[in-house]
Amino acid sequence: MSVEKPSILIVDDRPENLISLEALLRDDNINIVTANSGEKALSIMIEMEFSLVLMDVQMPEMDGFEVASLMRGMKKTRNIPIIFVTAISKEQQYIFKGYEVGAIDYIYKPIDSVILKSKVQVFLELFKQKKLYQIQAIELENRVKELEYVKAELEEANRLLSHLSSHDGLTGILNRRSFDEIVEREWNKCYQENSSISIILLDVDFFKKYNDIYGHVAGDNCLKLIAKTISKTAIKPSDYAVRYGGEEFAVILPKTNEEEALKVAEQIRLNIKDLGIEHRGSSIPEVTVSLGIAESKPSRSNSIENMIHRADKALYRAKCLGRNQSQVSKIEIVDIVEQMQENINLIQWNNTFETGISAIDEQHRILINKTNELYSLIIKKNETINIKKTLDELLDYTYYHFREEELFLETVSYIYKKEHAKEHLEFKDYINNLLMIHNENISISAIGILTFLNKWIINHIKISDMEYTKHI
Repeated sequence: MSVEKPSILIVDDRPENLISLEALLRDDNINIVTANSGEKALSIMIEMEFSLVLMDVQMPEMDGFEVASLMRGMKKTRNIPIIFVTAISKEQQYIFKGYEVGAIDYIYKPIDSVILKSKVQVFLELFKQKKLYQIQAIELENRVKELEYVKAELEEANRLLSHLSSHDGLTGILNRRSFDEIVEREWNKCYQENSSISIILLDVDFFKKYNDIYGHVAGDNCLKLIAKTISKTAIKPSDYAVRYGGEEFAVILPKTNEEEALKVAEQIRLNIKDLGIEHRGSSIPEVTVSLGIAESKPSRSNSIENMIHRADKALYRAKCLGRNQSQVSKIEIVDIVEQMQENINLIQWNNTFETGISAIDEQHRILINKTNELYSLIIKKNETINIKKTLDELLDYTYYHFREEELFLETVSYIYKKEHAKEHLEFKDYINNLLMIHNENISISAIGILTFLNKWIINHIKISDMEYTKHI
């Protein structure tokens, strides 16, 4: 790291003094400049940079004190060290005046060369260090700028990599990897907010034929146009258009119910058809899509996989029914049975169910047996008429048991009989609500009731019924 040669300005109105000082300080590593007046010195300092000024105090027109005062008033010269070279009085008033106008030291005539060189060397070293610091500061600043540039390039590269890893290379919309991440995130949000989420799966009709007739380049361009149309149609900020794979696309619609999702799907279908992309290999003269829609309200009893499965089945149905249409998923009994099997099991009678009251225990046994019978019919996908008959028998016997138990508690004067009867009433209200919601599908009603009853029986018998036995 090289430092430029320092310059010293010698200011004196007498030529012999200038020559003498210059001779004393002559050095290949020092650049010496002379000025024979204060005015000339100021003029030179504006043009050059000096590490030190050696200046006579007594000069005509403008003495050293005046020059020093003017130097301190200019930005370029205010920090140049000044050593006064003088033969005038060493009295304190003169010394103080020099310091007041900006001098940092005095050298008195006649000049001692050792003292002169020693003092000059100190300031030359300070100047050298100053220059080194400036060079280092510049290098550091350049390094910082370089690092900032590299950082910006890395951030841009990371952004690009992130985009490439989350977006489809052909169409520019989100890819399958993003679909898996987003649908899980939005599913959890909807679960927390108790809201619905819907997805649309869509497939380009007869796309293989399109590629065979028009070529893969045209096929790629077709997919790009379809992706762009889907993205524009799914207009809510929370909607996500995804290339699901090949010629299949998906749309994730958080906080959207089935009816709203169907409207989006139909608009996508119509917008793609209106593109008017010729397709000689289709029964319809332009490119069309088939769509399957599924809505779900996230809970512990259903799953993302089930929702996607239902949307896929709806898409398959749309294709089977002639393509170029949207189909909404139907919650089928087989789907519910799969969920039911994950959440409930046959109830096995054991001594923890026994209250010690034989009539009540016998009724509990019958109730559990009838519950298990309904479970078996549903698992075997028995005929609806048999499921309905068994469900009716189960509910009739449950309500009969409630009446018998309430009469018994009245007889023994159980002090919490009203609270116990209230639990029975709440059960009836819940069952009636389930029957009302699923009145068109008795199998789904039966499964909902069975799922609830399976847990309710265990809790009611083991907790509430056991409570009154303590008071009898």
